Amino acid sequence: MKKRASLLALTTVLLLSTALAGCGSKETAPAAGGETNSAQKEAVALDIGMLKLASSAPLFIGIEKGFFKEQNIDVKAKWFEAAQPIAVATAGNNVDVGATGITASLYNMVAAGQKLLIVADKGREQKGYSSTALMVHKDSPIASIEELKGKKVGITQTGSTYHYMVGRMLEKHGLTLKDIQLVPLNSIPGLMDSLKSKQVDAVMMNEPNLTAVLKEGYGKVVAQVGDEMEYQTSGVFFSPKMAADKEVAVRFLQAYAKSTRYY
Repeated sequence: MKKRASLLALTTVLLLSTALAGCGSKETAPAAGGETNSAQKEAVALDIGMLKLASSAPLFIGIEKGFFKEQNIDVKAKWFEAAQPIAVATAGNNVDVGATGITASLYNMVAAGQKLLIVADKGREQKGYSSTALMVHKDSPIASIEELKGKKVGITQTGSTYHYMVGRMLEKHGLTLKDIQLVPLNSIPGLMDSLKSKQVDAVMMNEPNLTAVLKEGYGKVVAQVGDEMEYQTSGVFFSPKMAADKEVAVRFLQAYAKSTRYY
């Protein structure tokens, strides 16, 4: 399993490196005065499938600050409630770009022959920069990962990044997924509602929803994922149609890179 995980991680890194290297080598020279002349570029409209998460901040910034407009790209957000449907929509050309978790279903789709390209980083868990946490109800006596044994833990979907994170954290603390009852709730709002009503003992939650739960006062943090493990949670994906239009793809990545540097 460890060898397979390492291979998958290496494959992701190679895809990212190739895509970004291609972006840099094909960068269009700026117009006189150093400004990008968007009038010289064909106007395009792109749909981006994503979740309302803090890890999507560079995309929000690019839209709000007009960095995509500078490339003559009209970006529209298409909101989803879980990661897997975004991958399916992107692979089926129902959205042009997908910004979502790197999930088991994604690997299964690619293994089955579906063309889907990971072109950029989107989110990562690491110590001091965690965006996801294991949460319990404020009245819960659970204070450690070890105390999850025999408990119900809510995730979005089987095979999701939350599923993987729970498994990794349990292993680190001497438990396995067999020691808990995983409860797929299909959406982030579903996780929040189930925690609030005490239908589950714990949930995985990420920003900004994590902070929203704390502010509402019905949940508390048991462990930050970034303090427990390092993990590449998500990426930016191109649909087959988007990937085929290299000129637009490069323009999009130039705008995304600018947004990421601003962030």
